[in-house]
Amino acid sequence: MNPVSFKGITNVGACAMTRQTNAKNVHVNNCLIAQLSDDFNGKDLTEFESVVKDCNPDNWYRSFPEDHRLIHIMTEYTADISKEIDDPIPKLYVNYHEVPVKNETLPMFSFIAKLTRKIFNMENFQRANDFKYGIIGRLCLLPNCDLALIAKNLNYKFKTFIDTMPFSDDASKRFAKEINKNINRQMKDFLK
Repeated sequence: MNPVSFKGITNVGACAMTRQTNAKNVHVNNCLIAQLSDDFNGKDLTEFESVVKDCNPDNWYRSFPEDHRLIHIMTEYTADISKEIDDPIPKLYVNYHEVPVKNETLPMFSFIAKLTRKIFNMENFQRANDFKYGIIGRLCLLPNCDLALIAKNLNYKFKTFIDTMPFSDDASKRFAKEINKNINRQMKDFLK
């Protein structure tokens, strides 16, 4: 199967943040941000907006005031590192709000699974410099974190860090695949 380039998905960035919470537990956040649009390859933005409306989002959804085309996806879980095999059930967050797992939100889970599958199969990523180096790229990918400060703490030049870490093709594919795996695990647990 040949991977397909979906030009309607641009400015993709992704990363993970792991922190040990105590001697036994590690907390994992996998994050992805992208701009959606409609073009001849698909109607990703229209489909997302339709799914949001159908999922009764009053208590859990917010759009980005800066750009309604942005979607931020995060899966989060805590794993017990003392166990050899641990399969914690992750939580899904869309635009920084937890998506409750219930029948009416299953279309959102399906949409995110489909979108992340598209991303990890993409060949060509389009990223605008003003997006990835700007406020949105710096502050919106990791909640409550400034990527410029992370780069400084890791002794990277900011642009080098951005290009080789969160806004690289490899990171986008890798963490889209991880989020997809987490979404599927959450859906399977709910549908048991």
